[in-house]
Amino acid sequence: MATLADIRSKVRRITKSPSPNQLTDAQIDSYVNTFYLYDFPEHLRLINLKETYRFVTQSDIDQYNFTPNTIISIEPPIYIGGMEIQFFQSRQQFFSVYPEIATNEILTTGSGIAGPYSGNITAAPVKRNRVLISTIDNTGNSLSAQDNGAGTFTGNVLAGSTINYTTGAIAALTWSAIIANGTDIRVQSVSYEAARPQGALFYNDVIQLSPVPNQAYQFEMNCYVTPTSLVNAIDEPELREWWQLLSYGTSLKIFEDRLDMESFAKVQILFDQAKNLVERRTLKQISLNRTATIYTDEFNYVSPYRSNQ
Repeated sequence: MATLADIRSKVRRITKSPSPNQLTDAQIDSYVNTFYLYDFPEHLRLINLKETYRFVTQSDIDQYNFTPNTIISIEPPIYIGGMEIQFFQSRQQFFSVYPEIATNEILTTGSGIAGPYSGNITAAPVKRNRVLISTIDNTGNSLSAQDNGAGTFTGNVLAGSTINYTTGAIAALTWSAIIANGTDIRVQSVSYEAARPQGALFYNDVIQLSPVPNQAYQFEMNCYVTPTSLVNAIDEPELREWWQLLSYGTSLKIFEDRLDMESFAKVQILFDQAKNLVERRTLKQISLNRTATIYTDEFNYVSPYRSNQ
């Protein structure tokens, strides 16, 4: 007795909506999954929704997009190839440890045409999304182009300009205006020396590693995930004991839409009781963990040669 059909039945009893004419199964299912996927994980961070988030790094790639819709939150420790690394959520702290200082050099000079121009960045390899080319056209207007991380440029350039991040070679760079003879075309870039990453920054749903990986490594960290939606009448929540809490939570959302705050207040009491019961399993499990101190990782060693006195 913990299926979606059971939840529907209890919701109908609580909301006094026995007839599908008052509330269809499809409507109830929508309320159930709205609460289950979005509200339930925020009410409770349960150990049953805790998983390991993994991906494999690529050589010379330092930024990896994160999928926030299926993961509620992340937390350290973080491991690269089995070794724990530093975790940052502050850009200021991350870049104070792993600064990105751009070098500025002349790529080439204008020759009285819009392009194409080519040249080489001397401090290669360079990081993706960190290459900026700038110049001035023959009327005095500033022009710039930024790499897009995929080996091409956007900005005041025509399509077809490319960069090889490993060698630093820039080719087929054609501006949107004429560059006068002798005008500097400058490039700013951030070079790097690939190695095993030692730190990770989580910011704006992007995981940035430093140093840039020199090969494939398995990245691992703890995360809380959203539960799987209930679709069919026989579907059950991940733990059967959650079904009553889902019923109360779903009913609360229905009362919200009906602006029936009197019924909402009554069911809220039942909801809180059910929430406490659901949380009990997680609280009991984490209570077994020793409180972390500076001595947590030390072992109590008793010499086998010590005599009992």
